[in-house]
Amino acid sequence: VEVEIAKDTVDADTGCGCAYPPYVDDGVVARSNEIIRILHQTARRFSAIQQRLSQLPKHVRLTVEPCGRDPDAPSCTFAVVHGDTHSLAGWSLGAEEVPSAEVVRRCLSDDGAMCENDSGDGCGVEFLRRFTADCDAMGVSGVLSTHTCLPVAVAYKSSSGAMRVLFNNGSAGMPNFSLLPLGYTNKHQAPTAGVITRVAHPSVGPTSLLREKALRMGRPSCVALARRLPLPLYSALIPGRAVVEAIPLAYDRVAWLNRFLSCWPIGSPAHVSYFSRMVYGPKSYGLREAVRGLVH
Repeated sequence: VEVEIAKDTVDADTGCGCAYPPYVDDGVVARSNEIIRILHQTARRFSAIQQRLSQLPKHVRLTVEPCGRDPDAPSCTFAVVHGDTHSLAGWSLGAEEVPSAEVVRRCLSDDGAMCENDSGDGCGVEFLRRFTADCDAMGVSGVLSTHTCLPVAVAYKSSSGAMRVLFNNGSAGMPNFSLLPLGYTNKHQAPTAGVITRVAHPSVGPTSLLREKALRMGRPSCVALARRLPLPLYSALIPGRAVVEAIPLAYDRVAWLNRFLSCWPIGSPAHVSYFSRMVYGPKSYGLREAVRGLVH
């Protein structure tokens, strides 16, 4: 979105720039193009912001440096992308394209290593080989994507024994699950959280451990902080090098829906495409659909 609205004009042939795959309904594509056209009209009134948006990098490299008891351990680098490793608008890392949990399971040995023959599942093995090759070419341990609006995470060991991790957070500003996620106590909260990806060194600890430590300290300020730390929905560990977590991002649901309706009333393209998702979450998509391979 930022790339498209930062342009001087919106290319009618390019539209929203999302490069939707064939299985996405034509109505969704048409409405997305119209949304971008409207957003671009608004953005043109703020040229300074457009200029800043045009200077944003299309991807970044995130490196987790060694720390703790083993400062000489190798660092761990991730590619942070919107889309996939080949295109800003690519869909190859979307939940629909990543092999299902069952297919990934058949592609891995008992210790989570990728099968080097097709005794598992042909399509799944091919995806893992392709993703491994992309990571090797970029010199990274994994890819963190934020595109396609459904979260998905897969972790496994490549043929060399190196861990490879893919985390797609889905959406930070819309509900991501239609079922009750781990860590929520009220079913009405289930579809109201976004998801963000957290990366840290294992010595810093996963969010759940930080929460536990803060609670044990017993100080009112620490307890208050611990209660604000959300439990991860799921995570993957690259031993001694990095922990990657999907963290629920809570927001004021009523205020957000009211703000949305003030900008996109009933019948507007964004309302038709997104309002139901914002209220109820995606249809028939829960944590079990998002977690694959060595992600727990």
